[in-house]
Amino acid sequence: MVVMKNINSDELADFAALTLKYPYQIRFIEYMPFVSGSNYLMTAHEMKDQLQAAGFHALIPETSDQSVAQIYRLPDAKGTIGFITPMSRHFCYSCNRIRLTADGYLKPCLLANQEYPLREELRAGMSDADLLQKIRNVILNKPSQYDLSNGKKNDRSMVRIGG
Repeated sequence: MVVMKNINSDELADFAALTLKYPYQIRFIEYMPFVSGSNYLMTAHEMKDQLQAAGFHALIPETSDQSVAQIYRLPDAKGTIGFITPMSRHFCYSCNRIRLTADGYLKPCLLANQEYPLREELRAGMSDADLLQKIRNVILNKPSQYDLSNGKKNDRSMVRIGG
């Protein structure tokens, strides 16, 4: 669930409660402001505070080798709660993802503005070897961390990226 302050943040406790009965892993994801909407950001710390205020006082950390989520369990819960923190606690150092947009561009980072065209080159008959080399180059030039300082934002909305 992408948590948006004052939009769906009032549903946190309801989702967390599901883990008491069911072996679900509920993941709360910090909203990432792409073109606009930074006022919707609710950090994982704020989410945890809201859960505690709703009566979920003990979030027990779970050891996990899973991706980028910080995993917790409520006492006697069958499931777990995860927090994905792209804004408040960057995990760029461990990110191994690239993204192919809906219109055929390869992005080395979801939040970066860099894009590399693939669609037209593929339609023009790009060889598998050239495609593989282009993808390797994008991965090798992946930024070490995205930069949202000074109000920088991605030029595309998530809908236009394809996610």
